[in-house]
Amino acid sequence: MRRVLAAGLALLALGGCSGPQVLLLEGGPVLVGLPQGERLLVEAGQGVALLTGQPFNAGMPANTWAHRAALEAQPAEPRRFQLFYRRDGALEPRSELQMEQVLATLRERSPAVVWVIGHTDTLGDARFNEGVGLSRATRMAARLKGAGIEMLELRVASHGEANPLVRTPDETYEPRNRRVEIRIQ
Repeated sequence: MRRVLAAGLALLALGGCSGPQVLLLEGGPVLVGLPQGERLLVEAGQGVALLTGQPFNAGMPANTWAHRAALEAQPAEPRRFQLFYRRDGALEPRSELQMEQVLATLRERSPAVVWVIGHTDTLGDARFNEGVGLSRATRMAARLKGAGIEMLELRVASHGEANPLVRTPDETYEPRNRRVEIRIQ
């Protein structure tokens, strides 16, 4: 159960003659802390006036149109892609094919904030692998820039061998850990 303290956070504060209100846009349960006590909201459309503690029902979905701007202003969930590398440093063929999805998502969400994070397996020294991961991420970032799609921000980082998909002992070749993660927001 989510808990909302009215003094600090409201799911949706609505202006009007009755003062600020909390309106549950999706199913709960959500427990709203009020000066008068707590109010449990369990269904979309239920609400409570913050000043008086008076409950109300906004009549979803009929009410949805009135809050369309608030609903549409919510950012889309980030899209994540994982592209894998061969031993020779080239992308795996399936990852090369996935690049078209990456570019299509960038075009759809442009301008977007993009994270490119390089990863390695545990073969070799950890400091060296940090550099390998950064090199992969930097090359991928250059490829994305080269596509000519507008981005608000392009962040490049390396996790090296510190964040594997598959846990292995040190000095182990694992192709699923040789990857670049791309997050598009």
